[in-house]
Amino acid sequence: MGRKHFVASNERYEGEWINGQMTGFGKYFFSSHDNKVYTGQFYNGDLYGNGVITTDNYTYRGMVKYGYFDGHGKLEDFI
Repeated sequence: MGRKHFVASNERYEGEWINGQMTGFGKYFFSSHDNKVYTGQFYNGDLYGNGVITTDNYTYRGMVKYGYFDGHGKLEDFI
């Protein structure tokens, strides 16, 4: 297990890796028009666990499963 930096398709991951997969705590910068960033838990390469998703339009704090809001969380809309 160690901290690494990954760049592909104009996206970036900074965080922990286990067996070649994003697993543990990290930060993922998407190449999206709304400056989407996820900070939180990852499991086997997926956004999975407790985290924060921020964009220009909203902030979500809570549980995430395979990159989607899942379970308890709070959505703050900026529009």
